[in-house]
Formats: sequence, structure tokens, C-alpha cells
Amino acid sequence: MSSRGVPGVPIGNADCLLDVTFPYFTISGGVESQGPSRPWHGEIVTACAGALRFQLPDGARTATLTVEAFSSPPGCVAADFDDVVEVGYRSATGEPSLLDWAQRPLCVLGPLLTGPGDYRVRYHVREVRFPHGAELRPPGVDVLLRIWPDVPGEPVAVKITSDWARCWHPARS
Repeated sequence: MSSRGVPGVPIGNADCLLDVTFPYFTISGGVESQGPSRPWHGEIVTACAGALRFQLPDGARTATLTVEAFSSPPGCVAADFDDVVEVGYRSATGEPSLLDWAQRPLCVLGPLLTGPGDYRVRYHVREVRFPHGAELRPPGVDVLLRIWPDVPGEPVAVKITSDWARCWHPARS
């Protein structure tokens, strides 16, 4: 990803297909985890030193992932997604990678704009719905991750509307 940009405009992106044999993927800075994981909001996102693990909806047979890097907080696109959560991330190396459930690299996200340091990551999930009578396709999800330099802060549930996310966020039902 590029290291320059205009505030609010993506400075780089990556697209990939996820292997959803098991419904999660990880951002990892290549640093071994130190200490226990710190789940939040029922573990839709689990954070530990140098890594974030993102849960996908059960039953998804396909998943596409887009990652966008920004130089400042991006605009909100929550209206286009079913569920949106935001969490802090500390990158020890400034060059994190996306890994599938088997810890196979999908792509390298770095170098991030400010190198090692603190970032925010907004996780967007949208179920792919096919029209009734359309060619039979397995259920799928589209995922958007947006990352930018910022203070870690507390996790935030921006939008919770799907049945899957309500299971993880019963207070938001």
C-alpha cells in the first residue's frame, strides 16, 4: 500500500477471496502473541498483542475481502453493510499481513502509513443475497476493513443488524 494520501481518501487497497473452511481470518504483524487474548463484544473481533482475529458469519460458503488504508479517519459507509464494528490495533512492525484460518498469508498490508504504532480498524460485514430464482449459489459475505493511524480507544459497535451479530451482541437486539 502507498504511504501518501489525501485525508479521507484511500491511500491503498487490497482485495482477496477468503477460505471459509473455518469462519475467521486474522491480521497479524508477524509478532508472537504475548499473554491472553482479549475478547470483546462476544468475540466478533478478538485482539491480542500484534493481531486481530475477525469472526465471519457461520454458514458463509464464500467471502470476499477488501482492505483500504487511510491517512485519517474515513467516512462512514455503515449504511451499505449489515454489521460494523471498530477496534484499536497496535502494529509492532508496521507491516501486518492478512492470514486465513490456517494462518496462510493472503496479502501483506504494509508498510502502513506511520509504520509501527497505533491504528483503528473498522470491520464491515454484508451478507450477499441472491434474487429468488437466480442461479443457485452458496451464501456468501462481503467484508471491508478500513485502517488508519489513530489512538487505539475502546471497541465500538457501530451497527448491528444481522441475526448472526445479534447473537454476539444481545444488548443491541
